[in-house]
Amino acid sequence: MSMGSVAAVLMCVPLLLRAQTPLTPSQQQNVDNYRLYSAFFSVIKVTDLMADKAEARGKDPRGLTRKTIQTEARLTDTEYGAVRAAALDSNAQVDLKLKQQQEVIQPFIPKVPGGTNYPPDVGRQVANLQREMLQIVLDHIQQIKTALGDTRFQRFDQYVRTSIGPHLGSKTPPNKQK
Repeated sequence: MSMGSVAAVLMCVPLLLRAQTPLTPSQQQNVDNYRLYSAFFSVIKVTDLMADKAEARGKDPRGLTRKTIQTEARLTDTEYGAVRAAALDSNAQVDLKLKQQQEVIQPFIPKVPGGTNYPPDVGRQVANLQREMLQIVLDHIQQIKTALGDTRFQRFDQYVRTSIGPHLGSKTPPNKQK
């Protein structure tokens, strides 16, 4: 997922929320987790891209760039493999939904300044795609929790919250537990 895709995903959340306001505490927690882990999953992808470039130039023969997150999060090779696989799969699935969303709204962009007042059927399609993106990320968080187990996941989740949460602003408090 490119950084542009991350921004697009995060910008989608307010559109989704407008239709569901006010959110229950559980719904808000899901949205907060979506924002947090979408950003984290993107960091994994960007780290892999940076590692690929460094390794191709012979700048990182020991592969330390690729192990940065694993080391910081104190994960075993197996645990990081599960986290990385879930992150990359989530990114791929969300990217497909973003492409579908772009195809749905593209015909209306020149007609709608600001791009948020779509015809009702288009708005419903976009809201459905956004709910699907939210669920994709939440499902992948659950995959990580299953792979790590509750205790290891709590420690990992705290790492994600303290390393990514502060960069997202006040909507994702670093100390909020999943």
